[in-house]
Amino acid sequence: MEPTSALSSLIALTNENLGFVPSTPSEFNDASLKIQMATGKSISQSSLKRLWGYVYYSGKPTNTTLNNLAKFNGFADYKTYLLSLSQDTTDDSGFLKESLIDTDRVDVGDRLALCWNDGKECLMLCIAPRRFRIEMSKNIKLQEGDTLTLHIIGIGHPIYAKDIVRGGEHIPAYEGAKKGGLRSFRHIPAP
Repeated sequence: MEPTSALSSLIALTNENLGFVPSTPSEFNDASLKIQMATGKSISQSSLKRLWGYVYYSGKPTNTTLNNLAKFNGFADYKTYLLSLSQDTTDDSGFLKESLIDTDRVDVGDRLALCWNDGKECLMLCIAPRRFRIEMSKNIKLQEGDTLTLHIIGIGHPIYAKDIVRGGEHIPAYEGAKKGGLRSFRHIPAP
């Protein structure tokens, strides 16, 4: 894919993950803040305005800017993003390059903090091997107090949970982060 096409594709993906297309100074400020909150890395408003064509610029974005934008969209860096564009999508199997965690490695008492698009996040406590209780839920269908079974989670992939119990009710399964997959997770060992 041509560099300009790859960048256009990354900008379109960013618009999707932002939930809006920046078109005013305040929206570019909001985009800059969202990117910094999600990645811990900043991209200035002026850089975003140049990338989106809000102001004329004939130069090229820096590698740092491209890497930070790719990170916001769930990729390790811009090079990884470019590799994802060149992968053959006709093959129905392949190796995962993203970060994965097998919940067998999460001990009872540990917590997992998960974040994905549109400010969706949750904090879950491991209460038994592969079994978790939702402690905090923000903008998702899982609720505080729900218990569930979770096997593997990975950056850029949806979350699949099963055997959900809410109160006395049993819910067979849950799929979260369908659009764009999980953006980040943090394993927090018990104190």
